[in-house]
Amino acid sequence: MITNSAYLKVLTITVVLLIASCGNTSSNSTYGVTAVGTIREQGITGYMYGTHILIDDTGHTLYALTSDTINLDNYIDKKVTVKGDLVNGYPVEGGPDYLNVKSIKSSDSTPIKENGGKEQAYNTVKSQIQNSVTAWMVNHNGEQPPYDPTPFNVSVYTFIPVNVIEICSIIGAFLPEVPDGCYGSASQAHTNFYNSSDSRYGGGCINPNVSDGHYIWTMDTNGNVYSICDENRDGVYDATDRVDGFHQDIWP
Repeated sequence: MITNSAYLKVLTITVVLLIASCGNTSSNSTYGVTAVGTIREQGITGYMYGTHILIDDTGHTLYALTSDTINLDNYIDKKVTVKGDLVNGYPVEGGPDYLNVKSIKSSDSTPIKENGGKEQAYNTVKSQIQNSVTAWMVNHNGEQPPYDPTPFNVSVYTFIPVNVIEICSIIGAFLPEVPDGCYGSASQAHTNFYNSSDSRYGGGCINPNVSDGHYIWTMDTNGNVYSICDENRDGVYDATDRVDGFHQDIWP
């Protein structure tokens, strides 16, 4: 016959073992997915989940990303290794698998800039311009936003042909005003303001800091946005100027 005292001892031991078991399960858990790629901010898509995406070297989207512990903005345009868990219930609407990132390591030797740094400012502006170009093309049946019609003989990324974006034409929800970093004015050739006085293209949008900008924002025929940095603001572009991305610690 089991006494009340013996029963309570058995119950206590059982509870302790259950608690220890739960604690071990948590501490020994491992992440289900490890992937390598480049992080981009999520643009307008047919599926509506994730704040960022992870792409491979061909531009193919590997995962839509979210994270409740890591600021993924600090890794935009960085080659990274991510670890995390797939979110249940995805993919949907033809989208990619959905990954909740728990660990991230950059393989880029460039130090990660915290919010407020020059590189972070560049990445934010580039993402805004990309989202605005994408929105324009979605709303205009795939047509590109207005661009400088004068042939532009500077190419980026293995000589991809690019056109200089008329920045005033894409002012809207994703780009509320002309951002810092834009190079030139309506009086200069091959800048983002070639037709800024034309009401069809935004009509006279201005930014008090635009005279200090070094970046010309361009797009290819698919609407992918690239930057070209005129380091000396002289209209001459050497090989390093033509590489897309944050350039020589220059901002704006």
